[in-house]
Amino acid sequence: MKGDIQEKTPRDFFRSRGSLKIALKYLVAFGLLAVLFHDGVIDFGPLGSLWGRPWVLLGLVAFAWLTMPLVVWRWWLLLHGQGIHISYFDIFRVSYFSAFAAMLLPGAVGGDVTRILLCENIAPNGFLRYSCSVVVDRICGILGLLGVGLLACAVYYRKVFDAGLLRYEVVLITMFLLGGISFLLLIGLIAPRLLRYMRSGRKGGKIGEKLIEAVAALADYAGNRRVLGAAMLISFAAQAKDLVLLKLLDMVMGVGGLSLAGHAVAGTMTFLINTLPLTPQGLGIGEIAYARLAEILAQGSSIAGYTALLLIFRLIMLLTVLPALFFMPKSSRV
Repeated sequence: MKGDIQEKTPRDFFRSRGSLKIALKYLVAFGLLAVLFHDGVIDFGPLGSLWGRPWVLLGLVAFAWLTMPLVVWRWWLLLHGQGIHISYFDIFRVSYFSAFAAMLLPGAVGGDVTRILLCENIAPNGFLRYSCSVVVDRICGILGLLGVGLLACAVYYRKVFDAGLLRYEVVLITMFLLGGISFLLLIGLIAPRLLRYMRSGRKGGKIGEKLIEAVAALADYAGNRRVLGAAMLISFAAQAKDLVLLKLLDMVMGVGGLSLAGHAVAGTMTFLINTLPLTPQGLGIGEIAYARLAEILAQGSSIAGYTALLLIFRLIMLLTVLPALFFMPKSSRV
């Protein structure tokens, strides 16, 4: 099975996704944006203050790009926690190119699968071991986002409890946060014992061997709690930085009305909505959600302005990953 996995490449994966399905999702997303623009829900007026200062725009792109070294560092630590020693620069190239792929493919799975395949091509250590590291990396990232968002909700606790939509979403965020923390705790408590039990009995063929391999990959983190702790701290820093970028954009574009904590609350919930596989990266849907949440948190906020703000945020994030084409991992299989 390992040989079969190694024969696959990210290019093969892109072809197997179904170009028609991806094209339809992009068509729906851009159609929704066109309707919003036609109905005046998106106002590009505040963009003039940003577009007329290219150095400010370049500075915002550079600030947004700083997230990449942080998230690469997190995954590099998690790989080392499994005993997989790949240079930081190789991990950076893989992660950076995968981030570019994730921008093109609907949802986050495309970028994650690209990471796994590219790393397996560079240094074969087992498809399941790479998969487990990516799962834990994804969980740490989501927990960092949820943690920052819940801290920001404390500033708006009255509006959160008064607004039905916010109250419902905060309950969901809390459940996801507790569930993710419980999963990480289970890794440390159950995985090593389960591994010993599985190794003491019959393997049960290839399926049993793969199951043992997966549990062994998770059990490696039980003895590396400092790695998990460091990964969580990096997640908080990376997510907080992206939420600060929203406030900086607000200040530069002059939309106004929403505090840093408000951007953190609206941004957290919007980023979670963007993960739903309705349109690529939640394009169009996330803009509406962000503007409505801003309206709830700050009375009199410009819905059209905040819709445009999130769209410009997407543009900045896209500009940060475009140079990834120059960091494409050099592999005979890609």
